[in-house]
Amino acid sequence: MNINKVKIVLIGYGCIGQAITPLLISHLNVDPAQICAITADDDGSDVADFYGIEFLKIPVVPQNVSSLLSKYLQGGDLLLNLSVGVSSLALLNWCQANSVFYLDTCVEPWAGGYVENADVELSTNYYLRKQILKESKAFSTTAVIAHGANPGLITHIAKRGLLNLAKLKSVHEWHSWAHLAQLLNIKVIQIAERDTQDITTEFNYDKFGNTWSPIGFQSEALQRAEAGWGTHENSNYARRFSSEEAASVYFDSHGANVIVKSWVPSIGESSGMMISHHESISIAELLTVKDSVGKLIYRPTVYFAYQPSPITCESVKRWRLNKFILPKNNYVLRDTLVSGFDQLGVLFVFEGGAYWYGSTLSLEQARKLFPYNNATSLQVVAGIFGALLWMQKNPNKGVVEAESMDFEGIMDAVLPFLGDVSGFMTDWQPANNGELKFEEFLICGL
Repeated sequence: MNINKVKIVLIGYGCIGQAITPLLISHLNVDPAQICAITADDDGSDVADFYGIEFLKIPVVPQNVSSLLSKYLQGGDLLLNLSVGVSSLALLNWCQANSVFYLDTCVEPWAGGYVENADVELSTNYYLRKQILKESKAFSTTAVIAHGANPGLITHIAKRGLLNLAKLKSVHEWHSWAHLAQLLNIKVIQIAERDTQDITTEFNYDKFGNTWSPIGFQSEALQRAEAGWGTHENSNYARRFSSEEAASVYFDSHGANVIVKSWVPSIGESSGMMISHHESISIAELLTVKDSVGKLIYRPTVYFAYQPSPITCESVKRWRLNKFILPKNNYVLRDTLVSGFDQLGVLFVFEGGAYWYGSTLSLEQARKLFPYNNATSLQVVAGIFGALLWMQKNPNKGVVEAESMDFEGIMDAVLPFLGDVSGFMTDWQPANNGELKFEEFLICGL
């Protein structure tokens, strides 16, 4: 794929669609005439007009997927799925059947797909990931799934963090990422994020504020909390999936209600919501060790500990008091933000300490790099950019996720967009008793 010679269709043109547009044009030499945004509402029409890209207000629904995509895409073109409530599986299946390149930042169901029914498993990320990975066919057109900031970029950050930690602990010989994590005695891995971006004026809390996608965040927050489940765990809280091969578990609470202890460099001990995410499962699978007969030997516990922006935290409190009735009004925090940063990294927790490695990107840095961005959106855009570069070199890999991609090349390409990327060693532990089981991290919610 030569990205500056193909048609690029963006499904969804909210915060991330608008944020990726200037990068496509300036860093990938894409002619605006090549880009078409298809979206359900008028949001972003001003940005599309500014850059001169085609803007179509057409909601994508099951009934029009094939006819709509066939009208605007042909073999060799590229579809970027940046939407909420449009099935990743449906879009990917069409792209695979028509030799169209595909990328999304998370695996989405159709609208309403996150709502629990009689079978709770059907609303989990474990189920969504399992269904879409079944579609991979050898040598078919590359389709990269779940590759924004997290999931996606965070896996490459985790691999570089593991290498750094191995040097610090003088571990030199290992034969797989899982073996390395086992040698380092890592018990828990948190995707540990703290977003401090804020405004100075009073916020109208009749709206739900968020720095990337209020609706996307609400969908994740209402899912059951999920985690890759470590071999050292024995918690009775966890619910096992029907498949014995599942590397993860789920819990009987919304992710927004499960609060866990965490640690980030900017403040030290912290806390975050255990929001269900794709990388909790994919990283746990990557770091699974089995013996010669398939018996499970080692796996760390993996989950997302998210402390969103101050306005989002307050929005969640009010939403919780309103019994999680979906807000009528939402607001993406971008142009009104005046300060702050997004600190996104991987926290490796082992007996006696922990090591955090990741990106600290300020609002000011993000705005200097690209218009129509805040720190959060640019971290997502960096993940998309790195994946697009990889796709150009790997056009026939079928359905892939971050764990099977070249982390070094992607990390080198995106470092200029990530602010300060560094590691921090700490003696932090969740409890004084030396235990690293899930219960010691849990603050409330189960």
